[in-house]
Amino acid sequence: MVPTETEFACALERPRDVVQATYAECGSIQGTAERVEAHYRHLFRDTERRMRIPLLDVHNVDVLLERAQSPEGRRNGVLVRWRCMVQDTGLGCELFLGTLQANKQPVCGLYGAEARYEGEDAVDAAAPGNMAERLALFGVSVPGESPWAHQLLAGQSDEDVAAALGKMAIHSDEKKTHASERTPIPEQPSITALLKLADVDKAEQLRTTEIVDVVGLLDLSFIPNPDLPLGDESTDAAVPQLPCIHALFFDKATERASLLPLLEHAAVSMPRAYATPIDARTALIAHLAEHLGGDALAAEFLLLALLAKIHIRRPGLAVGSLSLNLSNVRSTTPHTALRSTLEALVPAVVEERLTLAELNDPKRTYFVRSTDAGMTAGRLQLADNTCVLVDEVCMGEGQLLDAGVRNIRALAGVMQSHTLSYQFPFSEIDLDTDLNVVVLSTGKSLLPADVHVPLRPAAGGAVDLGKAALSASPAALQAWRAYLLTTRQGDARVPESMSAPVQNYFVERRQNGPRFAYTEVDLQRCLGIARLVAVSFGLDELTEEAWQHATRLDEARAARLAPYQDEAWRARYEASKASGVERVQRASGMTPRRESGPWTPRTPRETPPARSTLTPRNATPSAAHTPLQRKGAFASPVRARVADDAPTLHAEAPTARTWKERAQEWAQQLPGAAQSTWQGIEMELEQAVYAPELGVPIALTLHALSLLSQLMLPGSAFALPGVSSSYKPPSQRRGHTRLFSDRRRGDAGKGYSAYLGRMLAAQRTAALTYTSRMLSLALVLAAAYNAYLLFSRRRAYRLWYRDEKDVLQNPHASLEEPPRDSPPPPTWEERARDLALFCARQVPVLEWFVPPPRTRPAPPPSQRVYTLRVWDVLEAPLYVFSYVALLTRLYSPAHALWWAVSGSLGMHAFTTYALTAVLMAAFSCQTYFLALEYAALVRDRQVLSGEVLREYDEKFVMPRAMPLVRDASTMTDS
Repeated sequence: MVPTETEFACALERPRDVVQATYAECGSIQGTAERVEAHYRHLFRDTERRMRIPLLDVHNVDVLLERAQSPEGRRNGVLVRWRCMVQDTGLGCELFLGTLQANKQPVCGLYGAEARYEGEDAVDAAAPGNMAERLALFGVSVPGESPWAHQLLAGQSDEDVAAALGKMAIHSDEKKTHASERTPIPEQPSITALLKLADVDKAEQLRTTEIVDVVGLLDLSFIPNPDLPLGDESTDAAVPQLPCIHALFFDKATERASLLPLLEHAAVSMPRAYATPIDARTALIAHLAEHLGGDALAAEFLLLALLAKIHIRRPGLAVGSLSLNLSNVRSTTPHTALRSTLEALVPAVVEERLTLAELNDPKRTYFVRSTDAGMTAGRLQLADNTCVLVDEVCMGEGQLLDAGVRNIRALAGVMQSHTLSYQFPFSEIDLDTDLNVVVLSTGKSLLPADVHVPLRPAAGGAVDLGKAALSASPAALQAWRAYLLTTRQGDARVPESMSAPVQNYFVERRQNGPRFAYTEVDLQRCLGIARLVAVSFGLDELTEEAWQHATRLDEARAARLAPYQDEAWRARYEASKASGVERVQRASGMTPRRESGPWTPRTPRETPPARSTLTPRNATPSAAHTPLQRKGAFASPVRARVADDAPTLHAEAPTARTWKERAQEWAQQLPGAAQSTWQGIEMELEQAVYAPELGVPIALTLHALSLLSQLMLPGSAFALPGVSSSYKPPSQRRGHTRLFSDRRRGDAGKGYSAYLGRMLAAQRTAALTYTSRMLSLALVLAAAYNAYLLFSRRRAYRLWYRDEKDVLQNPHASLEEPPRDSPPPPTWEERARDLALFCARQVPVLEWFVPPPRTRPAPPPSQRVYTLRVWDVLEAPLYVFSYVALLTRLYSPAHALWWAVSGSLGMHAFTTYALTAVLMAAFSCQTYFLALEYAALVRDRQVLSGEVLREYDEKFVMPRAMPLVRDASTMTDS
């Protein structure tokens, strides 16, 4: 069904009549709202028809409000459309009269209809079914919206936009009354308005910083406040009124859904600038390079930073962003040329200048904070995919105050964790955000950027981004905007076939890069760059060509950092050497060589290499990634903090230590070093010996040694007939040996050789018996020691909050003094003095004049606390003691005792093996099931403890910490 012109004109010029007619047909508030929304969506689904609705803007808001407050506007309503950002969703729902009465007839109270029937008699507000609710929230004009994006939404020409911008600049002070403190960028003319949405379920899904396209009726309204008494005109007169839009329908706006169709519609009348998106990509990189001093590498990284968006977000993890740091920028003037270039390409651009005066201003916060007037917007409360141009070059020397530290922390959180802090009086929450941050700095930025690219202009020297470059044609700009909007929505996956090339590249870089270690962080960064390269080429998945292109980009960037890094460090060292300051902090791990030649840093052990050592002006290099760790190094160079991978020079001149100081230091450090070394060795041995995976191999080894000890025993019951040469029947196992007997002579046993043979055989038998018994005893002791370790290991828990008078009835608890720090060891001088005094006191008469050695004062008594020693189960002894492997032969004391006596029982070999197998299985099964049931008991107790705590939280903690309250609703006149 195609709407007629009369129907369309009525919906556009007299929307309140359409609402009343729909209510007369439907008869219910809920049904009326649904049918009105469907009707207006159908009428204005076409772009050309929707463009005929007036766009609410800073230069026409006063005109539209004056029209809405006129008698004709109150009677017919003023239909507007507005593209805004949700600034605050904390106003909640408000109640209003769903049905009014005019001329004794019921009329619909939706969309602020009480303004139309002002002065008429209304029905009873307390009547059942007469109250309805709607959700109220704050919306602001999109912060940093580019002129071309506003032009597309408004359907204006370039001349109209220029005139509108001039009018906005002239009347900017007047427009600030609408912006108030809820506008993220106060210097930008903006509108702050109330949005009242009838579809509560859909409206509750909106979150802050989301962009919505609203079509509704314009009106004026007070801010909902449950503390204001209704009907008090004096009170209402003191409360300011804000523009209010009663939404007929609204949608979440995306760049591709809202701007791309308008961009394609506007580009129909223009010639096609580029044949393929790849041609547009190449031309766009060249255009960006013109504004970066001819640096094509930096221009390509800037393009990737503009295309980046988070595509995977998990708690504590955000993948897909690419913040960029462009260094070697010297000009301290505003970078208007680069900002104008970005504004001509992306829908929203915001510039932040990090001057100390602006950072330390407590009213100019980057984070969102709650005040008495409501949620005060922060300068970083921006819509997703907004380009934030951070100017760090303008930061000078000075002190960074608490407000500045908070702002730097908020900016670093947006770049690193991609969250923005919302600070309330008694709490603080972090909400997700996705901004494209580009930092301009002289050296390496103090902010944790993902990629650092030093600018290298074609003409040499530093780059001045304030100089204007050649402007592009309108057709080229339209093509680049469409390319950016289309490509940004793409997502390139990494196929399984790319695992081998990525792995091979990582191994090659680790092997061939001895100077700069290539870590997993570098590989992750390179993978992120490769994914963005594939997206920029319009690919759906990462290919080998895109991967090679990304690796070349990353290697070229690293090649720029290497010489610049060495030159910065060498210049700093030469300056310190010329001033006579050569002592470097030992904690940094970077020491200059004293012999002649170039200075090279020494990488400390267990310290990862820094991502870069380029630093801002007058800043101490630091590898710390948080603003607090680097704040002092930049804002106050004199009191800079020592970094972990950078040399920090002392202010005082170095002094050589004497032999006495060195000996005293060595004597003081030696006991501590020896103790720490021994503790480290002990921990490593304990970790190696008591590893859980060693339980089964050790047990099987002990069983094998036990069997060997019994086979060594002469006449052992484990000797098999026909297998062992020493096997004899039980009745003959005490006979003589025939080692030296002569089989050819019958009387060989009567000679001396027979006697010698019997003596040697007896010695061999005694040796084997002794060895077997000692080995069996050692194995029994090992099993007993293993059991002792299992049951005797304890872990002490000190009950600090239990009173001494509250006696703890537990055999494992005792009342003890808590451990205290040991006194410092005496120096070698004190030891020598005490020894000399002791020797002098041994001489008669002289002892009368020699003072006794000094005694250390006893520590003051401390309050005793209850100490509970709980069984600390070692996993390896438990496995050895009770774990059953495939052979079910593990080692407990029962196993060891049976092995020790089984070989001497005189049973048949097969009987001995069978009985041993049965008993070993019985011992192992018993201990295995005992340990299994004990582990199940521990898990069950943990479940019960968790449920007890859960029930305690639900019944006691939560009702007191967050009591249930009734939301107070407010009914207003609009």
